Amino acid sequence: MKKRIFGSAPFYCLLLQLLTACAVVGPNYQKPALRLNEQWNSPLLKGLQAEQADSRQLATWWEVLEDEQLSSLIERAVADNLDLQTATERVEQARLQREIQTTAELPSLDATGSASWKRDGNDSSGESYGTGLDASWEADLFGSVRRFIEAAEADFQASQEELRDVLVSLVAEVALNYVELRSSQVQLANMRKSLVMQRETLQLVQWQHEAGLDDELALHQAQYNLESSEAQIPTLETSLASSMNR
Repeated sequence: MKKRIFGSAPFYCLLLQLLTACAVVGPNYQKPALRLNEQWNSPLLKGLQAEQADSRQLATWWEVLEDEQLSSLIERAVADNLDLQTATERVEQARLQREIQTTAELPSLDATGSASWKRDGNDSSGESYGTGLDASWEADLFGSVRRFIEAAEADFQASQEELRDVLVSLVAEVALNYVELRSSQVQLANMRKSLVMQRETLQLVQWQHEAGLDDELALHQAQYNLESSEAQIPTLETSLASSMNR
């Protein structure tokens, strides 16, 4: 009598092991080798030494300046920026997609329930209930599910880095505009103070010229300095308005 090899349990166990040992779909990810400089900044001079940066302080570096208005502007920008909101939603979407792909490796359970009521010819009635629970699991023989999970994890990490990039760019832009605003305010204030002094100088030179103590060259030079400074006022005011409206 011939033995039924293909119908025996050991055969199916061996077949399952062989299929499981098959190569996973696609090659494993290999991180590319990058040539990085050992030191990114110039060496410190005059006895200065670099200290290990605190990640929490770096995340809120503008607070070191102790400028309440700058901190308020950054908080408002972070709360209202549409690009940042979009990047945040992409992170959440990628996280949910990762969870969906991860659950594909887990067994699935289906619960069912039923209820019925009947009456027979003897005027008697009865109720009956039934429940059921089905479990299923699909083996990831060729690793396709694992590849989907790896891809979802990579997308999730990429979305997180994109969010950080948007946040860093936003904070840097707000801080840069604020510095330009303050710089324009200081330059405009200094120029107006200089105008007051140059007008006084011109008046003094005019008196000296009328008294014969200064020649016309000194008078023309004082007038030129005053007019040159006055011509810079509109440019500084325009720069200030541009910084305020960004």
